[in-house]
Amino acid sequence: MLYETHPEMIRPGAVLSCAPEGDIEVKIGTLLGIVVFSLVAVAHLLRLLMGWQVTIDGWVAPMWSSVIGVLLPGTIAYLLWKESP
Repeated sequence: MLYETHPEMIRPGAVLSCAPEGDIEVKIGTLLGIVVFSLVAVAHLLRLLMGWQVTIDGWVAPMWSSVIGVLLPGTIAYLLWKESP
């Protein structure tokens, strides 16, 4: 079994190694955060570029909210990426 040969993969704070030598190591939570925040930023960017309208119970979300939706999660994803070794 995988967890028997690699017990570090099942404990909290486990590290995902992208290289056989272990040169590039990223915590799984950090990687998940980078992916999620990047997807949110890309979704808002697509909304801005494609002009998609978001309506919630008859209220139309203003387009400027997607500017914040690009900048804030995009910055967080970038900072998480720069923080990782």
